[in-house]
Amino acid sequence: MHVEGTHTDSSDWDLGLYCRGRFDPEDLRNVGWPGEVSEIGGWDGGVFNGGAWLTTEQRRVASHLFG
Repeated sequence: MHVEGTHTDSSDWDLGLYCRGRFDPEDLRNVGWPGEVSEIGGWDGGVFNGGAWLTTEQRRVASHLFG
């Protein structure tokens, strides 16, 4: 992790999304970045209600949906 100085050039970025209303995973798919976007509730519960693994500028981005 960057804060601990243990990140590397291949480390991913984490992006947390908090939505106050309707969120359609298709909107995130339509951004056009390659990867996978889960349906709402598609991740096994817990803190996240869904998310995505996307790639932009050759960097992996983990998007976590809080809902």
